[in-house]
Amino acid sequence: MLKLFQKLINRLTRILFPVAVWWWRLTKPKTYGVKVVVENKTGEILLIRVAYIPQAAWVFPGGKIEKGENSQVAAKREVLEEVGIELKSLTHIGEYFSAKWGKRDTVNVFCAKSEDSNLKINDFEIEEAKWFTLSNLPSLPPNNKKILKMYERYKSSKSK
Repeated sequence: MLKLFQKLINRLTRILFPVAVWWWRLTKPKTYGVKVVVENKTGEILLIRVAYIPQAAWVFPGGKIEKGENSQVAAKREVLEEVGIELKSLTHIGEYFSAKWGKRDTVNVFCAKSEDSNLKINDFEIEEAKWFTLSNLPSLPPNNKKILKMYERYKSSKSK
């Protein structure tokens, strides 16, 4: 019964998402978000595919900063909600601006290490989550390519 309810919610969300995009294009809201490059003990990084966009691309976990929340708290919350990983510490590695879907979104980017590679996927929001080696990443959308470059710059500066 729960799986049926989850499928119903996912389908409803897919129907309502274009309405939200239309609204964002009309109102151009200013929003703030977070993305997190999560690395496991073996050096793989975590990517997700969201459930509310049909044929969604692989992206880094993250989401909206809630009212009264700082970006680090939001980043930890989003990763915990989406894949069940509790992050202990984060490093801010950059930010970018996105006007995708009409929003004026400032996104803070973090990286974090996780001792736990076990994923507990939130079926309402996440279609799929996987660990990838840097040499075997799937195709990423433009903003996520920016995030990957921030991460690579951070890693190379750390190794010097």
